[in-house]
Amino acid sequence: MRAVLADLFAGAACPGCQAPGLLPCSGCADRLRGHCGPVGAAAELWSAGIYEGLLRQLVLGHKERHQFGLRVVLGELLAEAVLGLLAGRRPERLVLVPVPSRVTAVVARGYDPTGTVVRRAARVLRAGGWQAEAISLLRVRGVRDQAGLDRAERAANLSGAMSVRPAKLAQLQGSAPWVVLCDDVMTTGATATEAVRAVRAVGIGVLGTAVLAHAVRATPDPLSG
Repeated sequence: MRAVLADLFAGAACPGCQAPGLLPCSGCADRLRGHCGPVGAAAELWSAGIYEGLLRQLVLGHKERHQFGLRVVLGELLAEAVLGLLAGRRPERLVLVPVPSRVTAVVARGYDPTGTVVRRAARVLRAGGWQAEAISLLRVRGVRDQAGLDRAERAANLSGAMSVRPAKLAQLQGSAPWVVLCDDVMTTGATATEAVRAVRAVGIGVLGTAVLAHAVRATPDPLSG
């Protein structure tokens, strides 16, 4: 009934098979699962899949087209990537830290898509019995839009651009959290590398990075530096 009403009033359809509905149908959602794995030889970087096809449509739909309902399936996929990164280990406290977007981009969109998906992933993990939470620990100063920049230009653009929010850092005191950085798409690894640097600069260890998707040309070194 929900799918019929969505088709009738919103003209919405599953981005995978075009069946009526606001979210991916169960069949297309199932096709997205099970592709989680490390990117290249980087055991500290796990991705839910390759940035192409249906997964790419969902990421862009949520990020650029305000298809807010997609946060549900995207949160589940990100949680799957986090669990892959943990490799069966069971931390007492798991903290998911979204990689920050440029303030101008967040203002232009009217919301923070990465933060939204990360909070949903933490909720999924809690439902599975994990002590997980999402904390927006990082901020980023004014940088150029990364689109169109090559690997060296991205690295130079982001060098030293991120820092930890003191108020958020206080939420990590008095415990030994396992920190996982989370992002939507991994392209060259420059963003993850800078995020890891910023967190480690204040003495917080980083277990690794989990992303929704990675570009097939990506050869990242997310824990370098």
